[in-house]
Amino acid sequence: MASTKLTLNSQVRLARSGHHIPLLGFGVYQNYDAKTSVLEAFKAGYRHIDTAQAYKNEAATADAVHESGLERSDVFITTKCVSKTHGYESTLRGIDESLAKMRFAFGPDYIDLFLIHDPFSGKERRLETYKALLEGKAAGKIKAVGVSNFNVKHIEEIRAAGYELPDVNQIELHPFCQQKPIVEYRKANNILIEAYCPIVRGKMDHPVIQEVAAKYSRDPAQILIRWSLQKGYVPLPKSATPSRIHSNAQVFDFELDEEDMRKLDSLDRGKEGAISWNPVDPTVLRPDLGVCAGSDNGLFFAPGAGRSSTMSSKLTINSTVRLSTGHEMPLLGFGVFQNSNAKDSVLEAFKAGYRHVDSAQLYQNEAQVAEAVRESGLDRKDVFITTKCMSRTHGYESTKKGLDASLAKMKFDYVDLFLIHDPLSGKQRRLETYKALLEGKAAGKIKTVGVSNYGVHHIEEIKAAGYELPAVNQVELHPLCQQKEIVKYCQENGIVVQAYCPIIRGQMGHPVIQAIAAKHDRDPAQVLIRWSLQKGYVPLPKSATPSRIHSNAQVYDFELDEDDMQKLDSLDRGKAGAISWNPVDAA
Repeated sequence: MASTKLTLNSQVRLARSGHHIPLLGFGVYQNYDAKTSVLEAFKAGYRHIDTAQAYKNEAATADAVHESGLERSDVFITTKCVSKTHGYESTLRGIDESLAKMRFAFGPDYIDLFLIHDPFSGKERRLETYKALLEGKAAGKIKAVGVSNFNVKHIEEIRAAGYELPDVNQIELHPFCQQKPIVEYRKANNILIEAYCPIVRGKMDHPVIQEVAAKYSRDPAQILIRWSLQKGYVPLPKSATPSRIHSNAQVFDFELDEEDMRKLDSLDRGKEGAISWNPVDPTVLRPDLGVCAGSDNGLFFAPGAGRSSTMSSKLTINSTVRLSTGHEMPLLGFGVFQNSNAKDSVLEAFKAGYRHVDSAQLYQNEAQVAEAVRESGLDRKDVFITTKCMSRTHGYESTKKGLDASLAKMKFDYVDLFLIHDPLSGKQRRLETYKALLEGKAAGKIKTVGVSNYGVHHIEEIKAAGYELPAVNQVELHPLCQQKEIVKYCQENGIVVQAYCPIIRGQMGHPVIQAIAAKHDRDPAQVLIRWSLQKGYVPLPKSATPSRIHSNAQVYDFELDEDDMQKLDSLDRGKAGAISWNPVDAA
């Protein structure tokens, strides 16, 4: 067991590169004010920052290093390349692009640790990417090379190719998901394990964790971080809250005893304990995934008839759209992605007038959503519930089992809308999954079948197989990423488009958005939701903040004029405007 002699300045030497990495890192995933958070982290004593190309905050991280006054040599910076960029030439370009984004702040042109973000590009492209990173290391652009979300098989591919093994493997790791085969492998091969989601994304209410926290007069997050350190991992807690950033670093003046470590060890549920995407399963193929886990709840819709960009302000929160199945779906949905207290949030959403809730098997809150429905006193028929099956569960038999498992968790007789969460399992398994869902519909277990993150070619596969087209396609959609080809196709084929990330995950600082919000005396989120409704989409804003839940629904007493709509339409950046995984181009 690790000694309390560990300090915030403790480091570990990487086996192959010989460089030293601080034992506690600070993550900036989904942090849209990363510069401010990283500066706060530096004040708290962190010297290890974990970013990624997909996070789109490498430059903000570098700005913080520059502004902090710290020497570049005193800070350890990690970045990663996501599978959509994998390949030899594209990785070489990606290294230079990351350095260019960070160079003005760093001075010396190097990255301390560069990881392959995920294994979804396939063996050939994984190895090409790894080769390019090793060449970047040889050229002095990278100090150490590692991987993320790799299992033993993926790392053995590297060995078989004759390359040096990675210094680091970054994986989801906490008491509920202990990844024992990967951890045992790293011990035998001197690979350092970095732990993302070390505090279980705030899901720390288990009695054992609460009991241990009370024993040490610590908060549960500190217990989980300390557990990770004592197991010999490098935890990467993340937060945008200054007090939490500091408290997460205050874990070096106590030590968990053997009994407490055993109690926490006993919580392991293997893969079932994962609360993120955890793509270490080699059967999972999700080549365009860009961030830690699942699509970000949201919907976008475009019925075949279409709607004018100046849709009438007669819309109300009770407005619905008729799906191709004949069922009615509320035009405004409420998303519960990454909501660990979904029951309370959904109850608040019901108070605000929402009657459409978007969950997924991956989100692990289907049961909470259902509990909220029952506790609300609303009739089941008055609420529209969506769930989804992700690629790791795709296949005919596994999808049928998953459908029954979702119904059992929710204690419902049917699901209003069941979506294929992503297209990343490959054509054969996509079609097997779709067939199983259609059979679930025929059996009365599902009212309507749809898809999510599907490009035109994915839907054309369904048509070619002779199946009815999906009633819904849920994709990332907002002014910066308008998915015009997909929208046009869906409109022409009577497919309702649902928009996830409709408020751009809070990235609403664009002057055009701000000006229109000021013009209508509305907040930017309301303007973006109203834009989505007037375009004929079904937006799915998400929030766990009661005031925000209510304000996001207060979008029916104003209307954007033609000029406003045209200005927002002009912000489109195509795929470059996506802020989520957006895997619509997957093979």
